[in-house]
Amino acid sequence: MLIKKSVQAIAKAICCHLSPAGRAIVVRDSIPMKDLAHHLPRYQLTELLLETALKLNLSSIRVNGQYGEIEGSPSDKVILRRYALTGSWSPRLQTEIIDRAFKHTEGTFIDIGANIGLTAIPAAKNHAITCFALEPDPINFGFLQRNIELNDLGSKVKPLNIAAYATETQLDFELSPDNLGDHRIRPHDSKPLVAPLQHEENRKVIQIKALPLDTILATESLSHPLVMKIDTQGSEPMVFRGARELLKQTDCLIVEFSPYTLARAGFDVEDFFLDLRDFSYGYMLSFDHENNGSTCTSSQPLEFDKIVTKCRLNALNKNPDNYYDVVLLKQPGFLA
Repeated sequence: MLIKKSVQAIAKAICCHLSPAGRAIVVRDSIPMKDLAHHLPRYQLTELLLETALKLNLSSIRVNGQYGEIEGSPSDKVILRRYALTGSWSPRLQTEIIDRAFKHTEGTFIDIGANIGLTAIPAAKNHAITCFALEPDPINFGFLQRNIELNDLGSKVKPLNIAAYATETQLDFELSPDNLGDHRIRPHDSKPLVAPLQHEENRKVIQIKALPLDTILATESLSHPLVMKIDTQGSEPMVFRGARELLKQTDCLIVEFSPYTLARAGFDVEDFFLDLRDFSYGYMLSFDHENNGSTCTSSQPLEFDKIVTKCRLNALNKNPDNYYDVVLLKQPGFLA
């Protein structure tokens, strides 16, 4: 939970991190500590608050945005930071895929790699759906549970603290120190196809439990449309292998394609698409950054083989920043 500090103490800590020019303005204008927040641009205040939270060793902070109040770790310099600065996370994913898929009906949304809930929570808030949110990291899972409670979604979102994988097993899970969305399974049965570029060999490693999705959701009633999002930092092929029956039922699959993390996990493009042949159409999209211009609203879906061909070409670039999302469909007009 958020450690309680007085407004005065927080303001003093923020002031300590201001530039000399910023502190001079505070002194010149005689700005009271309690009013400091009202005299800083939002982006600067947000950056200072996050940095101050780290300096004060806060275990968590809460920020408000379009999806409501969200709690996360101040050490997360990617996901929580972006929500704090912009008030949203992957808005195109919500508007172009999830909102379209569930615009007229109830349904099921399965979020594999749910993190702290910034995809599952707005999906459940905006639509009459049932959501299953899987997150294996215990710290992220704790935030996920609290964010579901904070947004009064306990009846719609079922959090599961487990990894989706090909078999029932225990896995080594390497933790990124500053991007809590970049934790990765460290496989023992395959060799990396590319050298580490992000000091992964120095990451803290914990043990997590894993089960096939076909086992995890075997007893659940899954209404259609069924939309599944998978973002597991390179272990996606192992998720697919444990979800062959579920993939047959899935109307729309949203999956991150990252050549670097796939290669780190020992997989290539052919491994990635091996179990996805039931899908006939799709899009290649960038939800988090602009590295291609395709959108569901401005282009026709591509045939499956054309998606694979484009991914083969893209996979030649193993830069960690080269990633995007593949949206796969059984019917070409599903998102119309």
